[in-house]
Amino acid sequence: MLRRTYTADSLVLRPNRDCFSMAGASKTLTFAVMLLGVAFFVISFSMVMFKDSNVKLPESPKSELSAGNVAGVTPRLSKKGEQQIQRLDTGNTVVTFGRQSMEMKHPLKNVTEGRGFMSTTALDKETMSEANASLAANYEQSNELDYREWNLEQARRKAILRETCAQHPNWNMSIERISRGFNLLWPFIYDDKYKVIYCTICKVASTTWKSVFLVLMGKYNSTQAVDLGQWYTLDRSLHTLQKLRNPAEIEKRLRTYKKFIFVREPFSRELSGYRNKLHKMNKYYQKTIGTKIIRQFRKNPDKEALQTGVGVTFTEFVKYLTKTPPESLDIHWRPMYKMVLPCAIEYDYIGHLETADWDTHNILKETGINHVVEIPSQKASNLSGSNDIFNGFFNELNASLVQDMYNTFKYDVELFGYPLPELIAKKLGRNP
Repeated sequence: MLRRTYTADSLVLRPNRDCFSMAGASKTLTFAVMLLGVAFFVISFSMVMFKDSNVKLPESPKSELSAGNVAGVTPRLSKKGEQQIQRLDTGNTVVTFGRQSMEMKHPLKNVTEGRGFMSTTALDKETMSEANASLAANYEQSNELDYREWNLEQARRKAILRETCAQHPNWNMSIERISRGFNLLWPFIYDDKYKVIYCTICKVASTTWKSVFLVLMGKYNSTQAVDLGQWYTLDRSLHTLQKLRNPAEIEKRLRTYKKFIFVREPFSRELSGYRNKLHKMNKYYQKTIGTKIIRQFRKNPDKEALQTGVGVTFTEFVKYLTKTPPESLDIHWRPMYKMVLPCAIEYDYIGHLETADWDTHNILKETGINHVVEIPSQKASNLSGSNDIFNGFFNELNASLVQDMYNTFKYDVELFGYPLPELIAKKLGRNP
């Protein structure tokens, strides 16, 4: 009897005790060849169908988000998370589930219409229905994880605020006292229908959030429609706690309404205020404050500079900041803690401009106004101090002046949990 064995060179027949006939071996070999032919046909046909159907499969989930590795996302937490991130290339856009799920509000619409992710030419309706159901489940799960992560970050921010306030008991005051201090209440904008209070800070997306409240008041249908040319009048029309002039009404709102605030890395905020009000052409600020700075901090100023206030240097500006009592500074560069009563008001949500999209999405949802107003994506502001513009201006300052500036704004750094920008830390002789 013969046994079949296969080598790299040929098919070899060798004697064996098995009851195997030559005819049987031949039939078995023929059947195997037929199976291989069928398999080759199926694989070839599948490749053609996948090529023509525009089907694009999702990439493998990515764990541990780092700066800029997903659609240019900046880190949202002080320590890296291990949340699963899944990106689906839909042809027209990239849908990222998780922290950036709000990039595309209706991902399933693109899927069901067959615009790239799943083509009706390749998959039957039942398969598409199952796939879309799975996609929806993943979308909801990732949103839930994102929301949980955001709540953890909110808890961290509020804990830092409480810990810092505990070191300064004199900053605390009762709601009753605040309600009678009308001069303290100008930054607090409220809406009675949605029972929400926003504390505005200049140079921290304040125009955007004031526009939200104009929409809630019914003055505009969207934030994009707000007429910035009429901003002075519109700004004065907003409802602020200061205008109530009734301590009982003020106290009721402070105790029962949801309250939120947006803050910003302090050194970046001061630079933004300088560039917007003094470095660029702004006749009002140059005339009222620029002339004052030049007169006080420039040696031998020329007549034109004294008259126009144009050309204030960043060094002169920082000297002005550090030599002026903080509470006397203009609101565009006054320390944040001097305006927002951080140890007296118990904020429900603390947004950071550096994570504006993430915080905005969740705050709108938490306050119940997400179905009324929509805020366009906001570009993340400088946090690390690594960009050329930031370093270009702060490199003008000597270490002594940087130390004076830190002394003026250190409580903003500590209360809101900001790390020092790398350049600032180096000039202060600290580890960033």
